[in-house]
Amino acid sequence: SSDAETGVVALPQDSWARMDAVHEEGPDRPSNALQIGSDATSPEEPPAQEGLQQVCGGGSQRLELARVQEVLASIFEYYSIQRTAPRLTSTRFQRLAVDSCLVDASLSSAKVDVTFSHVCRGSPYMTLPQFRDAMVRLAAIKYPTLQRSEAVLRMYVEHLSAFDVTDEGSSIFDISADSFSILAAVRPGLQTLYEGYFAMEIGKLPPQRGLAEALSRAEDDFVQLLIDWEVVAEHGSGCQVQGLAGKAMAHAVFREVTKAREVPDEVWAKLSAGSADLASCKPLGRNFTFAHFAIAITLAAQRCFAENGTSALVRLLEWMSSSKGRVVFAGRFPGLLSAGSGLRLTVERRGEQEQSSPVVDSSPASSSAVRARGAS
Repeated sequence: SSDAETGVVALPQDSWARMDAVHEEGPDRPSNALQIGSDATSPEEPPAQEGLQQVCGGGSQRLELARVQEVLASIFEYYSIQRTAPRLTSTRFQRLAVDSCLVDASLSSAKVDVTFSHVCRGSPYMTLPQFRDAMVRLAAIKYPTLQRSEAVLRMYVEHLSAFDVTDEGSSIFDISADSFSILAAVRPGLQTLYEGYFAMEIGKLPPQRGLAEALSRAEDDFVQLLIDWEVVAEHGSGCQVQGLAGKAMAHAVFREVTKAREVPDEVWAKLSAGSADLASCKPLGRNFTFAHFAIAITLAAQRCFAENGTSALVRLLEWMSSSKGRVVFAGRFPGLLSAGSGLRLTVERRGEQEQSSPVVDSSPASSSAVRARGAS
């Protein structure tokens, strides 16, 4: 079959390798030299910067592409098997495409598979250089009217930027006191969710044999929780969930949170503030602990609503509370909700005595506004 029929883009096998070589030549290299394959321009020709500024908010195309390469290397390592010699399988490559919401009418799963086979030349494993070339090809298929470098940048902004974790120097537990107050107020509801979805973490199921396996299972469970509560979108296999963000956001948040292996004692104390149950002050969980989960919910709120204040956390909790998640949870874990018990995920004001509690607008108008924001 022809390249047009299979969706394979006719690009040089070393298209991104050429880009690597350009970066190694130094910062004085003109940014338009980063055009890939047939889109390359001469140094005298002005680059098409207007479209890039719309996609990336301006800045150096060369630096943007350098950052994309770094993120792609991180994504490749994350989805790889055989950690001593990282390689991607077709299944893992397909999962990346689905998690990033790359698969749609313009880029089908079949085209993703064909791209894998074409780049790997019959091998069942994909190397990092081949992965970079494959991503160039997927970008070219998805955005056929753009130059190759612009297509790669647009794909990064729209589908891969959620994998970019830039705050590695700061502690994930450094959230505001008000955020901790909100988490402490809704801890009973969040802990019920945690005990349901992460039964392996609290010993209700046999543990995985190693840390990597345990975190992989916890990550899948975290993504499923966000799908069930309509935070993360899910399409395909007869399931249509319109969420606030794609799976890439959930995976990125999980990876960012689990970089911190030890939870400070003061974090457990803050999550239990105001609780009369002394047992709630004790750490809960083995690897992806309840503290990791609570912070992950906070970070997911910030990603979904593009703001760092407590209002993002409040809005996410309201969104979850008004979703179908409660019904799904009751079906998945029927033994966790006793008769007459609720699963409260919002903070309510109850008069003058609670003036020190987090202020939450729980009016119908507020909930409608949140729902409208997610639907837009």
